Amino acid sequence: MEISGIISRVRWAIDEEAVDNANFGNASADDSTKMNKIIKASIGTALHWVCLHAPAEMLTGNDGTTAPTEQQKLIVDKTPTVSQIPPTGTAIGGSFSLENDFLRLVRVRGDNWHRAVMTPISEDSEEYLQLRDENGAMATYDRPQAAIILRATKGIEVYPKPTTVNYTYVRDPLAGGAIDYTSETATAPFVPAKAQAALIYYIAFLVLSAYGDARAARMLEIAMMNIGQKP
Repeated sequence: MEISGIISRVRWAIDEEAVDNANFGNASADDSTKMNKIIKASIGTALHWVCLHAPAEMLTGNDGTTAPTEQQKLIVDKTPTVSQIPPTGTAIGGSFSLENDFLRLVRVRGDNWHRAVMTPISEDSEEYLQLRDENGAMATYDRPQAAIILRATKGIEVYPKPTTVNYTYVRDPLAGGAIDYTSETATAPFVPAKAQAALIYYIAFLVLSAYGDARAARMLEIAMMNIGQKP
């Protein structure tokens, strides 16, 4: 999406075009430039929110008619190197570290599993405890399990251990640091067409919140409805 297009669509969403007809009570006269800067400054936060909450299928596809480059893709497939759990003896599972730009898991599947795992378990759960208990409900090829490990560098443990594993995740658009979209030289963000409405209305929510406008809550509701969530 072009930054100028984002600005226009946000202004239309809140009925605030360049003539400033909305008459914000606490805004100074002729605040068009100020509002544009608030909109630009909100783009990164809004894209992060969309990536964190939108269904995976909304984060794929073209931005209008333009396909993403490998670096622009919001959803990525990886085939990591898997270490054995436990390190010696009979393997019951495997582990691998996640990418630095990992935001959330879409799916993980071992080559010998009969199905993928899309909802990982917590490492402090009863299900996780049973995986290592010989009297518990151990994972099988028909009932594989995966757990997100929340260490300094996040990892995933998978059970039973596959020979190879592939996983799909959503990238964090802020992993490399927040981008200054207020800069005249800023590159426009890549936003799949299916996620653009949610992005626009979340930016509108942030802008109206900055102005202390009561309509902010409604903009958030519309943003959530656009990603299939109930307000």
